[in-house]
Amino acid sequence: MAAILFPVFAQAREKARQASCASNLKQLGLAVAMYSQDYDETVMCYVNGGSNYWPNALDPYVKQRKSWYCPTFPRDSGAPSANSSTYGANLTHVINSVNGNPAPSSLATFQRPAELMLLADSEDSKSTALTGKGCSSFQAGFLGLYHPVEQAALSTTCARYLVTTGGLDPRHSGGSNVLFLDSHVKWLRQTAITAIETDLSHPVDLWGHWTR
Repeated sequence: MAAILFPVFAQAREKARQASCASNLKQLGLAVAMYSQDYDETVMCYVNGGSNYWPNALDPYVKQRKSWYCPTFPRDSGAPSANSSTYGANLTHVINSVNGNPAPSSLATFQRPAELMLLADSEDSKSTALTGKGCSSFQAGFLGLYHPVEQAALSTTCARYLVTTGGLDPRHSGGSNVLFLDSHVKWLRQTAITAIETDLSHPVDLWGHWTR
């Protein structure tokens, strides 16, 4: 009987953690919306000079510290904070700075916000899977999520790895929670997230590769 019930209980606990994680992303979605209102309807930059990464831009708008941590993620920092976020940002939407100069994107430039991934569960850059891959780290996890098609054009060891994951972690029953640009949150299976769409076939365009 115990052998039957333990997996059921474990699955129920994970469903509860998945729901809590989705709530965290909804809170971060509200933070993005408030940030955009304060900064002329633009999305935060990936990095705004030095070590001021996108979580630091959102941090003043995040009321609950635990919102930075997915409860399923094996925490390697004592206190939840923007500097150890377990969520990554889609680099197609959150524009990186060029030579330290921020290049924010206007919300008006995004044509399909309900389909475009903004934030999601990210991989742990210190995990065994990434050992020796040369992927950059930022405390607990990746700050960025990487389009598999764009990574396929690169030759680094890390890029070849990211073709298979995009930097997302399927830690919730084989899938990840995803925050979309219109602020809704949805669980997606990893195969749907990393599906290699092509120039001829991109009905959803989760990564925003074709619709910017």
